[in-house]
Amino acid sequence: HGAIAPKAKRVHDAEEQEKRRMVRKQTKNGNKKFATDIDDERSYRKHLIEIREMRESRRRCLAAVKASYRNQFRIGMLSRKALQFLESLTEKMVDGDCDLEEWDYIAQEHLFSRVKKHKSSCVARLLREFDFQKLQFAYDVVCGFYSARSDALHSMAIILGEESAAYEHIKDIVIQDMKIARKTIHDVQRYLPEIAANIATL
Repeated sequence: HGAIAPKAKRVHDAEEQEKRRMVRKQTKNGNKKFATDIDDERSYRKHLIEIREMRESRRRCLAAVKASYRNQFRIGMLSRKALQFLESLTEKMVDGDCDLEEWDYIAQEHLFSRVKKHKSSCVARLLREFDFQKLQFAYDVVCGFYSARSDALHSMAIILGEESAAYEHIKDIVIQDMKIARKTIHDVQRYLPEIAANIATL
């Protein structure tokens, strides 16, 4: 082969240099993308771990709630019927995603709002007589729920640590539930004192 002319050689060298530059650029970009993919995967894995940890913290909370129900029944603060209802509800949550959504089901059961709406003492009295057992059961359930939430929150503070993200996650839900349950208890004590008098109150 003949020698490459100086001008042609310069062009050839420039082309080779450009090719090497492009290869380095592609490699660099590829490395960046690879690093980004790794970061995304790590973030995804971290997210999955956080989800599992939060679910486990809720499961522990539900276990503490269930233990509280049994203890309340043992010392006479909760009827057997209310215990069965609340335990069944807790197990339903555990069998799902361990969501702390028992109050949504409890709220569907109680009849307090229906009695509260009637201003007439005569109508209210008739409703109380007709619904007495149902109202008594509902009040028992709400009191048991409130006490169990309080017990569970105390237990979770010890198990998870008050500074942990898992505890904060649990705490926000539990305190909101307790506020709603407490208001319901106060309403019953105000509008249905005879119901409240038949059950050990808070």
